[in-house]
Amino acid sequence: GAGLGDPGKLAGLEFVVTSASTVRSGFFDRLYGAAKLHRTIGNGLGVAAGIEGVTLSGEATFDPSLYVVATKVQQIGTGAYFNSVTWNGGLGTKRFAAPSADDDQQGGVGLFASAAIKANASTSLIADYTGQDLNLGLSFAPFSTLPITISPAIVDLLGDYTDGNANPKN
Repeated sequence: GAGLGDPGKLAGLEFVVTSASTVRSGFFDRLYGAAKLHRTIGNGLGVAAGIEGVTLSGEATFDPSLYVVATKVQQIGTGAYFNSVTWNGGLGTKRFAAPSADDDQQGGVGLFASAAIKANASTSLIADYTGQDLNLGLSFAPFSTLPITISPAIVDLLGDYTDGNANPKN
Protein backbone atom coordinates (compact mmCIF):
# COMPACT_ATOMS: atom_id res chain seq x y z
CA GLY A 1 0.00 0.00 0.00
CA ALA A 2 0.91 3.63 -0.33
CA GLY A 3 -0.54 6.93 0.79
CA LEU A 4 -0.64 10.46 -0.53
CA GLY A 5 -1.62 13.74 1.06
CA ASP A 6 -2.12 14.84 4.66
CA PRO A 7 -5.42 13.79 6.27
CA GLY A 8 -4.93 16.38 9.03
CA LYS A 9 -4.69 19.33 6.65
CA LEU A 10 -6.99 18.43 3.76
CA ALA A 11 -7.29 14.70 3.04
CA GLY A 12 -5.25 11.58 2.60
CA LEU A 13 -5.58 9.08 -0.22
CA GLU A 14 -4.47 5.49 0.33
CA PHE A 15 -3.99 2.75 -2.28
CA VAL A 16 -3.52 -0.96 -1.49
CA VAL A 17 -2.79 -3.95 -3.73
CA THR A 18 -3.37 -7.44 -2.30
CA SER A 19 -2.48 -10.85 -3.71
CA ALA A 20 -5.37 -13.27 -3.15
CA SER A 21 -3.48 -16.23 -4.60
CA THR A 22 -1.23 -18.60 -2.68
CA VAL A 23 1.84 -20.73 -3.25
CA ARG A 24 -0.29 -23.46 -4.88
CA SER A 25 -1.74 -21.18 -7.57
CA GLY A 26 1.17 -18.75 -7.74
CA PHE A 27 1.54 -15.46 -5.93
CA PHE A 28 0.12 -12.45 -7.76
CA ASP A 29 -2.12 -14.56 -10.07
CA ARG A 30 -5.15 -12.82 -8.50
CA LEU A 31 -4.62 -9.21 -7.49
CA TYR A 32 -7.19 -6.94 -5.86
CA GLY A 33 -6.98 -3.23 -5.22
CA ALA A 34 -8.48 -0.79 -2.76
CA ALA A 35 -8.57 2.99 -2.38
CA LYS A 36 -9.60 5.13 0.58
CA LEU A 37 -10.04 8.89 1.00
CA HIS A 38 -9.74 9.88 4.66
CA ARG A 39 -9.76 12.98 6.85
CA THR A 40 -8.66 13.51 10.45
CA ILE A 41 -11.15 15.78 12.20
CA GLY A 42 -9.34 16.25 15.53
CA ASN A 43 -9.65 14.95 19.07
CA GLY A 44 -8.78 11.45 17.82
CA LEU A 45 -11.66 11.37 15.32
CA GLY A 46 -11.45 10.53 11.65
CA VAL A 47 -13.76 9.71 8.74
CA ALA A 48 -13.18 7.85 5.49
CA ALA A 49 -14.87 6.54 2.37
CA GLY A 50 -13.46 3.87 0.13
CA ILE A 51 -13.73 0.97 -2.23
CA GLU A 52 -12.09 -2.44 -1.91
CA GLY A 53 -12.03 -5.70 -3.83
CA VAL A 54 -11.39 -4.14 -7.24
CA THR A 55 -10.04 -6.91 -9.50
CA LEU A 56 -6.65 -5.96 -10.94
CA SER A 57 -5.68 -9.36 -12.40
CA GLY A 58 -7.06 -12.88 -12.50
CA GLU A 59 -10.63 -14.01 -12.14
CA ALA A 60 -12.80 -12.11 -9.68
CA THR A 61 -14.32 -14.12 -6.82
CA PHE A 62 -16.40 -11.23 -5.49
CA ASP A 63 -17.64 -7.77 -6.43
CA PRO A 64 -16.06 -4.54 -5.13
CA SER A 65 -17.43 -3.16 -1.85
CA LEU A 66 -18.05 0.50 -1.02
CA TYR A 67 -17.89 1.78 2.57
CA VAL A 68 -17.94 4.79 4.88
CA VAL A 69 -16.37 4.61 8.33
CA ALA A 70 -15.72 6.70 11.43
CA THR A 71 -12.68 6.15 13.66
CA LYS A 72 -11.92 7.19 17.24
CA VAL A 73 -8.51 6.80 18.88
CA GLN A 74 -8.91 6.79 22.65
CA GLN A 75 -6.00 7.09 25.08
CA ILE A 76 -6.44 4.68 28.01
CA GLY A 77 -3.09 5.12 29.73
CA THR A 78 0.22 6.95 29.70
CA GLY A 79 2.61 3.99 29.96
CA ALA A 80 4.44 2.28 27.14
CA TYR A 81 2.06 -0.72 27.06
CA PHE A 82 -1.67 -0.99 26.32
CA ASN A 83 -2.09 2.78 26.22
CA SER A 84 -4.71 3.31 23.49
CA VAL A 85 -7.68 1.75 21.74
CA THR A 86 -8.81 2.50 18.20
CA TRP A 87 -12.52 2.02 17.46
CA ASN A 88 -13.99 1.83 13.94
CA GLY A 89 -17.60 1.61 12.85
CA GLY A 90 -19.24 1.99 9.49
CA LEU A 91 -21.60 1.01 6.73
CA GLY A 92 -20.65 -0.93 3.64
CA THR A 93 -21.94 -2.88 0.67
CA LYS A 94 -21.16 -6.40 -0.59
CA ARG A 95 -18.69 -8.04 1.83
CA PHE A 96 -19.90 -5.88 4.72
CA ALA A 97 -23.53 -6.97 4.30
CA ALA A 98 -24.85 -10.30 5.56
CA PRO A 99 -25.49 -12.86 2.83
CA SER A 100 -29.07 -13.47 1.83
CA ALA A 101 -30.54 -16.82 2.86
CA ASP A 102 -32.05 -17.19 -0.62
CA ASP A 103 -28.86 -17.02 -2.67
CA ASP A 104 -25.10 -16.73 -2.42
CA GLN A 105 -24.95 -12.97 -2.96
CA GLN A 106 -24.47 -10.46 -0.19
CA GLY A 107 -27.40 -8.24 0.70
CA GLY A 108 -27.60 -4.45 0.43
CA VAL A 109 -25.84 -2.46 3.16
CA GLY A 110 -24.43 -3.80 6.41
CA LEU A 111 -22.77 -2.59 9.60
CA PHE A 112 -19.18 -3.38 10.51
CA ALA A 113 -16.92 -2.58 13.46
CA SER A 114 -13.43 -3.20 14.77
CA ALA A 115 -11.24 -2.42 17.75
CA ALA A 116 -7.47 -2.44 18.09
CA ILE A 117 -5.55 -2.23 21.35
CA LYS A 118 -2.03 -0.85 21.08
CA ALA A 119 0.09 -3.40 23.00
CA ASN A 120 3.34 -1.45 22.59
CA ALA A 121 4.96 1.01 20.17
CA SER A 122 5.05 -1.52 17.31
CA THR A 123 2.27 -4.05 18.06
CA SER A 124 -1.55 -3.98 18.11
CA LEU A 125 -4.15 -6.65 18.87
CA ILE A 126 -7.18 -6.45 16.55
CA ALA A 127 -10.77 -7.73 16.59
CA ASP A 128 -12.74 -7.13 13.40
CA TYR A 129 -16.41 -7.84 12.67
CA THR A 130 -16.98 -7.40 8.93
CA GLY A 131 -20.75 -7.66 9.02
CA GLN A 132 -20.41 -11.31 7.99
CA ASP A 133 -17.73 -12.84 10.19
CA LEU A 134 -15.31 -12.23 13.05
CA ASN A 135 -11.55 -11.99 12.58
CA LEU A 136 -8.77 -11.70 15.18
CA GLY A 137 -5.32 -10.45 14.29
CA LEU A 138 -2.00 -9.08 15.36
CA SER A 139 -0.33 -6.19 13.58
CA PHE A 140 3.35 -5.49 14.14
CA ALA A 141 6.24 -3.55 12.64
CA PRO A 142 9.30 -5.80 13.08
CA PHE A 143 11.85 -3.21 11.96
CA SER A 144 12.03 0.23 13.57
CA THR A 145 13.84 1.71 10.56
CA LEU A 146 11.71 0.21 7.76
CA PRO A 147 8.03 1.12 7.11
CA ILE A 148 6.90 -2.53 6.96
CA THR A 149 3.90 -3.87 8.87
CA ILE A 150 2.94 -7.54 9.12
CA SER A 151 -0.65 -8.45 10.06
CA PRO A 152 -1.38 -12.17 10.47
CA ALA A 153 -4.98 -13.03 11.37
CA ILE A 154 -7.38 -15.86 12.10
CA VAL A 155 -10.50 -15.32 9.97
CA ASP A 156 -14.09 -16.58 9.97
CA LEU A 157 -14.18 -17.42 13.68
CA LEU A 158 -17.97 -17.60 13.51
CA GLY A 159 -17.71 -20.34 10.88
CA ASP A 160 -20.31 -18.80 8.62
CA TYR A 161 -18.54 -19.65 5.36
CA THR A 162 -17.50 -22.83 3.64
CA ASP A 163 -15.58 -20.99 0.94
CA GLY A 164 -14.55 -17.45 0.04
CA ASN A 165 -17.65 -16.79 -2.04
CA ALA A 166 -20.17 -15.92 0.67
CA ASN A 167 -21.89 -19.28 0.53
CA PRO A 168 -23.41 -19.62 3.98
CA LYS A 169 -23.37 -22.94 5.74
CA ASN A 170 -26.79 -24.55 6.09
